[in-house]
Amino acid sequence: MVLIKAFTLIPFLAMVFSLSPPPLSLPPVDDQPYQVEDLDNDSQSYDTVVTQWLAEGSQARHDLTWRLDAQAIQDQSGVSFTTDNQDYASFRRGTEDEVILFNHNQGFVNFEFSSAADVLVILTVDYYVLDTGIRDLTFAVLMNHSYPYAEAQQITLAKEWITPHTFASDRYQNQIMPKATLATTWLRQPLRDAQRLQSSPLQLRVTPGVNTLTLFGLQGSLLLGEVYLQAQPILPTYQSYRQTHAQVPTMTNPFNTYQAEHLGSRNSLLTRFTTNREPRVTPFALIESQLNVIDGATYQTSGQTITYDIDVPATGFYHLTFKVLQNRVQTISYRRLTINGDVPFLEAEMIPFKPNRSWQHRTLGPLTGEPYLFYLPAGTHRLGLEVNASQART
Repeated sequence: MVLIKAFTLIPFLAMVFSLSPPPLSLPPVDDQPYQVEDLDNDSQSYDTVVTQWLAEGSQARHDLTWRLDAQAIQDQSGVSFTTDNQDYASFRRGTEDEVILFNHNQGFVNFEFSSAADVLVILTVDYYVLDTGIRDLTFAVLMNHSYPYAEAQQITLAKEWITPHTFASDRYQNQIMPKATLATTWLRQPLRDAQRLQSSPLQLRVTPGVNTLTLFGLQGSLLLGEVYLQAQPILPTYQSYRQTHAQVPTMTNPFNTYQAEHLGSRNSLLTRFTTNREPRVTPFALIESQLNVIDGATYQTSGQTITYDIDVPATGFYHLTFKVLQNRVQTISYRRLTINGDVPFLEAEMIPFKPNRSWQHRTLGPLTGEPYLFYLPAGTHRLGLEVNASQART
């Protein structure tokens, strides 16, 4: 369950299969032959390359931004342009109506833009998923016609899956995992390494003069909207976060509970619901199987994310409490918390869950000390919990 005041989550599992999104009128694709480059096995790792860039004088902190759309494309193959854009203008609150269609596995676009400075940027893209396969969308990214580091050879964009909150039962009254449907919405995501072992989005180097950004489609069909380049955001510390909202009251009375199996979305079909027969886990049934938890065995790969839509009655600071069972001995699990897609403060990047032998209410916070308070304006918000295994890199 999920509480807000204390927001409780976690009972975990669910087996699902994809359904088709609304039909899309697909224009003909430019079919001129194109051969994707072989992967460069000599590429250095991201950490090594970024350290070298900084040593050479590239600036990570700056206020430069670039917004690239179809008009910035100087070269392309295996893609096409379409105005059948699934209401992209409403998503980005703009008027541009032409987007880029990647309609098969191998196609590319070259964006050209100019810079007066040597800076590091993260790459964020707007995209709309078309294919209903289980795999993530996969790209390769080049800057100025070469892979900047090994991780750029395989960049993934996650899909968003929606699962109903009501479950059918078999003839023995055991609940059956419902099918998932692909979310029919535009998504915005910074590019991250495929294994999600980097704690932050990957950075690219922009050099003075004309730069060429290349996106190769390797797996999946999608619509590509605008591409954004900007400096890596700096997250405030928890202390600074609290001071920013110093006049906001800490709420003590609201106490809302949400069932863990009632997800807003998940980005992996491997994350599933299952049954736990502990009487303190709800809903509980002695004989029948009730889908009442998220199965931790299917929610442990870095990058896997579940979300919950919560209603906040009044603006204020709230505790978030999750009902959890973390039974791996001598192992601390970490999750990244997001509110409406953003990490609220630095410490929320890696929230620890220490091992325990029985179900516990875990109010989010450090292993020792006071739990965190989260600023939530009145209204509906989406909370995300992403498996974060970035500490495994070191």
